[in-house]
Amino acid sequence: MASRSVPWTVGLLMSGGLLASAPQAASRPPAQQAQFAARAEGVLVDVEVTRGGKPVQGLTTDDFTLRDNGVIQTIEVSNASGGAINTVLALDTSASTVGQRLTELTTAGRAFLADLVPGDTAALVTFSHLVQPVLPLTQDLAAVSAALGRLKPGGNTALLDSVYTSLVTTQDAIGATLIVVYTDGVDTASWLDGDELIDAADRSNAVVDAVVARSAHSYPEVKRVVDATAGAIVEINPKSDLSREFSRLLSDFRHRYLVTFTPQGVAAGGYHWLEITVRGSGLKVHARPGYVRDPKND
Repeated sequence: MASRSVPWTVGLLMSGGLLASAPQAASRPPAQQAQFAARAEGVLVDVEVTRGGKPVQGLTTDDFTLRDNGVIQTIEVSNASGGAINTVLALDTSASTVGQRLTELTTAGRAFLADLVPGDTAALVTFSHLVQPVLPLTQDLAAVSAALGRLKPGGNTALLDSVYTSLVTTQDAIGATLIVVYTDGVDTASWLDGDELIDAADRSNAVVDAVVARSAHSYPEVKRVVDATAGAIVEINPKSDLSREFSRLLSDFRHRYLVTFTPQGVAAGGYHWLEITVRGSGLKVHARPGYVRDPKND
């Protein structure tokens, strides 16, 4: 596998992801390249295991093998459904969402919140040509629901900047983290480019799912982030049940496994390729391809 250029310095962290401030708004470029700092040596990887398209449950640590840059690691495996999860809703509120689409989006967001359980957290990010981190991660789901009722559509679409802001929103999150991004348009206002977004994704333990109202081919940069974090991209049409799609993504996420390890026997720094295999016939493994490690952790 080819190596990747990695100008920033933080790994994929068990006890935190991105340690930087989000852009204040998409109308202004970041003042400087974001700086990241390590907070823990452990690596957390969300892993989806399926057979015939259905999640496989009941696997244990002994069923998994993980290689970091080709070196077998000592791992621990748990199920995401066994603990609290962190979630971020990043919702397009550009002018194209006015009317019925905004109503459907609000309903879907509230259905998503209703499927969370005590201990889970949620955050809300909205974006038009401006990115608004409306609420940070909180267990006060009623406050998030109330904020959904105050959405006001208008403006263009800073899609990439919103994904970056969502990743930063999870910077202090511990454990499994899911970001669900919704948009019905293509990016017209972001300052960040795809490479910068991938660098950020490689330093976060979040899984990014995208719900899009056009062909996935219209979102090459978002697809790269989804692939880098082992997420999913879902295409919808005017007849799609947006609430059902949001709830399904959350349910699928809860069926993932959490694989954690402290890297041993691998060089410090740079991009680390991951290879995860599971014992058993007909099993398909979906996990992020790698992460960035901070040499200061060694």
